[in-house]
Amino acid sequence: MNNYLDGIVWDPRTPADYLEPQLDERSARLRYIDLLENVGASIKDGLDGGDLQSVRIAFWSCALALGLGCCRGINVTQLSAEHGVQTETILEAARTFAEANGLRPSSYLQSELNNGNGSTEPICISRNGASG
Repeated sequence: MNNYLDGIVWDPRTPADYLEPQLDERSARLRYIDLLENVGASIKDGLDGGDLQSVRIAFWSCALALGLGCCRGINVTQLSAEHGVQTETILEAARTFAEANGLRPSSYLQSELNNGNGSTEPICISRNGASG
């Protein structure tokens, strides 16, 4: 299922949409628990880093990779500026989390989309097609 946003094709499915059809119910449950464990481990690593910035980067990278609803309308460039890191830092952490967990990139994790005014800054697209 493809949707169009200003001529750009994007897929609104989340990584969960790709997991369930491939797994039986018990395996899917175990897979989701494994994902939750890995989110917890990422945030714990941020806590072990000793600063709030590490925790924030860990949270947002997991949220972006999983396509959580809290990412709706988030502009990754602004997010990175708010947390004092480069945009690529958050995007690379999100890509790494997704790859380490065997996930396809979520609809929120779009690293080079044209935002309609000629610039190419990373944005996160909400499930209903609005951009941030």
